[in-house]
Amino acid sequence: MTENAIGSAPSATVTDTPTTVFTEQQILHFNRFLDRVDRDIEDLLADQRRVVGYGFAAAVRSAVPHATSATALLTPAGQIGVVYAISDGNLVQVPGPVIGTDLRQGLLSVMRRLPTGLGGGPWHRGGGTLNLAFTPEIIGQAPIPFTTIQDLLVDALERVTNRTIRRIVITTELWDNGYHFDDTLAVDFTDGDGDEIYYENLCDYTPELREHTGDLGPCTVVTITRTADGITID
Repeated sequence: MTENAIGSAPSATVTDTPTTVFTEQQILHFNRFLDRVDRDIEDLLADQRRVVGYGFAAAVRSAVPHATSATALLTPAGQIGVVYAISDGNLVQVPGPVIGTDLRQGLLSVMRRLPTGLGGGPWHRGGGTLNLAFTPEIIGQAPIPFTTIQDLLVDALERVTNRTIRRIVITTELWDNGYHFDDTLAVDFTDGDGDEIYYENLCDYTPELREHTGDLGPCTVVTITRTADGITID
């Protein structure tokens, strides 16, 4: 310890030699943890932008069918105010009721997480504006919560197999912490053939599947079927 310049209170001596508090293995695990969290956060923010973007584009196009982009203006109170769309090269004001309260909150959440002056794919944030270009990735297939779990699963597996699916049967398996959906699915195709397909991303759909099944048990079975009236789930 040394005295400070005033000569009263002591101050700690600073050394250039760092003190080893953590082992190299602990530091390695710490860095891996941060990397994993960063990736998870980026994935969640990408999902948020995708879902809010689809909802924003759909809402705007319900009033301005040929809109190719839209810009939301921030009010002095920090809320989403007037929304303008570009349609056939013209600036068109979107009727206020088209953008509901929940969607406005979603836009605010996206806006808060985008750096000013930088984009997030089709998104761009200005000082008091949030702009979205209606690109194919935004106006493509409707994501959850704007589509059904059965439509999403059939589409996902058809892209994996490159075949048209007639039926998917999902069962459960017992883990140490209870029953979970089995990643191996029984799939029937429209050509009469069938196969067991391992789908590692099935866990992404668990919350929506549980809305149909409730608590899982040994006899839980989910059947997704393509019918003349659409794709059903039982």
